[in-house]
Amino acid sequence: MTNEQLAFLLFGANFSIGLLILFRQCFFRQQLTRTAPHMDGQAAAGVKPEIKCASTRRLNLTMITRSHAQTRNSRNSAEALSEFQKGCLKSTFMSHIRHEANFMRDNLSSDVQLPPKYPSERAPAVYSLALLLRLLSRSAHVREAVADAAAIGFFTAAALALCWLADLNTDSLSHQMVLLSREMASDASANIHFLPSFLMLGLLGYVVSRWREFLVNCHTVQARIHDIGVSIGMAMKDGKQEEARRNLFRLYRYLNVVHGMTYASVVPQLPRSAEGYVRLGLLLPTEVQVLKSMENKQRDALIGWVGATIEGMVQGGQLSASVDYNLSYMINGLRGICARHHDLFVRNMPNLWLATARVLIDACILLNATVIALNTHSGYSHLTSPLSVAEQQVLLAVSIAWAIVTMTIVTACYWIPWSMINELAQPFGADSYDDYNLDALLGSTERTIFANLRVTFDRPAILQAQDE
Repeated sequence: MTNEQLAFLLFGANFSIGLLILFRQCFFRQQLTRTAPHMDGQAAAGVKPEIKCASTRRLNLTMITRSHAQTRNSRNSAEALSEFQKGCLKSTFMSHIRHEANFMRDNLSSDVQLPPKYPSERAPAVYSLALLLRLLSRSAHVREAVADAAAIGFFTAAALALCWLADLNTDSLSHQMVLLSREMASDASANIHFLPSFLMLGLLGYVVSRWREFLVNCHTVQARIHDIGVSIGMAMKDGKQEEARRNLFRLYRYLNVVHGMTYASVVPQLPRSAEGYVRLGLLLPTEVQVLKSMENKQRDALIGWVGATIEGMVQGGQLSASVDYNLSYMINGLRGICARHHDLFVRNMPNLWLATARVLIDACILLNATVIALNTHSGYSHLTSPLSVAEQQVLLAVSIAWAIVTMTIVTACYWIPWSMINELAQPFGADSYDDYNLDALLGSTERTIFANLRVTFDRPAILQAQDE
């Protein structure tokens, strides 16, 4: 086979592979695999060293202990990740119906049923290299970035085959053009690589901070609801009064619906309308009819109902008047922090920043691909004795292999961080190990206010036990 035939064959093969990868990316996007990574930590097998003294024995024992501890930690982390993924597939909040009769029972009653237990809200932090690599491989965005990088690697190898053919004759004009293009592309690549990296680091810092803000905001929403629950529960004058217990159950219902409506747009299991809360025992049909007239301000109306219910209990003598001093602060704080959750979605990175960063990153990748494709004979064009055809073809094959590997790595170094931006910009949805499981927050808050609002139900029995 002649050099020309081999060059065109390798060009066609690499170009076709690159196109196949791109077509797969366009039409067969894979979703995140729901199966959590399972790691079987194995202690490294080795020859037991000879123990010569007590200090050596202690050192060896420490190393073995650390090895077993790392193995257990890896296995425990893998199991925790598996449990987290399973918890994201079902909704504890949607799994049971709330009944007024159950809420009004005494805490000492054998028939009272607590809200069900809730799963983990976040996947645990892992430090095992093998487990971290497994996490990366399970990310759909990272897999797509690596596949796209591999396509660029094959396209670069295809271009290298053509450049190799043009550079084969050192006395031709094409050889001089390859040399000139190589020098200019190398200079441009060396001068431009800093700015894309700088913009990428800025974007990553911004999106990680925003990701953390979402988590802090979710916890603050919980805190505001908990504050209302404990403040009202401890201010009850007579926990045995039936009407007071009914009002507490009304507060319990309203607070849970407020919490659920806050996350309705990001948790697919939650109801998309107020009617969905009727079958859960959290809203009455008449209340739904009133809320429907509020259109997109139903949650704000419910927060107002919470305040009105508390004010009515104070005026009716069911609550201590001290609640009035903090009522506005608690209700306004809940409204503000719930609204901030939705405000964070519009606090994205500036589009101009994103566009500039992506264009410069792709331009840097293109320049790197050009430099690699033009580096055809730089290693042996200066030799005094010409290489044989077989030797030239061997060098071409080696150059193409290195071009694929090198360009794939270079491109992945830019596009994998970019995929992190896409992943962390949407911290909800249960399609990533770094997403929040908001069902855990809903379940935790429901259990908390169930306990807080009912703290005075058994106060007479507790006081009588103390007197005795």
